[in-house]
Amino acid sequence: MLGKFTIPITAMITPMNVSDSNEFDNILTDMGLFVDLHKVILVFDKGYWCYQRFKDLATKSIRFIVPMKKGANYKVLSEKKTEKYYSDMKKYIEFDDMPGMVFRLVIIHTKEEEDLEYLTDIFDLTPEQIKFEN
Repeated sequence: MLGKFTIPITAMITPMNVSDSNEFDNILTDMGLFVDLHKVILVFDKGYWCYQRFKDLATKSIRFIVPMKKGANYKVLSEKKTEKYYSDMKKYIEFDDMPGMVFRLVIIHTKEEEDLEYLTDIFDLTPEQIKFEN
């Protein structure tokens, strides 16, 4: 997201035998040359799931949204239901592997069987703004 527009700034498709995690770091470095990373929101999938990455991004105030990984171990610090458009839940969580780092878990109830769950370090957007299609 850049300003009021939602546009992809960069994308990279890698072969199956390339570590996506390393490519993520390369893209982030390249993007940082052209874009103030504090003014964008990084949106990536579970292939880039890494606790240390989340900590690094949050510590540097670089905003991100990623689908929540099933089976992640965390402690719920607080939760609040919102009623605007969905029956949504906002949870503030702390991962067992990163005590002291607080993240937001947004759960969006859908008509389908599975709820949509997103992990983010953004606390001021609504669940509707957080939601994206996987």
